[in-house]
Amino acid sequence: MILKLLFVALLLFTSCNLYTQAYGWSFIDNVNLIFHEAGHVLLFPFGQFIYVLGGTLFEIGIPLLVTLYFLYQKELFSAGFGAWWLSTALWSVSIYSADAVAQELPLITGNTDHHDWTYLLGTMSLLDSVDTVGTIFL
Repeated sequence: MILKLLFVALLLFTSCNLYTQAYGWSFIDNVNLIFHEAGHVLLFPFGQFIYVLGGTLFEIGIPLLVTLYFLYQKELFSAGFGAWWLSTALWSVSIYSADAVAQELPLITGNTDHHDWTYLLGTMSLLDSVDTVGTIFL
């Protein structure tokens, strides 16, 4: 029980850092980034739009599936962790999508021409709606 409480304290601390420092970075961001990039790689064969969207689909989809799995298994503590993980992924995607026009976030490629959400929203003629799209993920 003490380990669970310490783990919850760590999650709360990490959440406070994520939500108070808009461009802060924590260990969970590295996990989210791995799944984001894996989504691009795995969906590469399905065309440019799905390839680019794949990063966000996997970044959100994997923690969602983990949460649903643990809920199905009635493992509520683990499902709670999954829900926390999902919330960090949604937070990350909300910041990334809202950055589509300004392109101020540092990208791992270092090239703003590869901003996923600039491409996605531009393709759908929604670049004027970056704030709304960013808010949808919150």
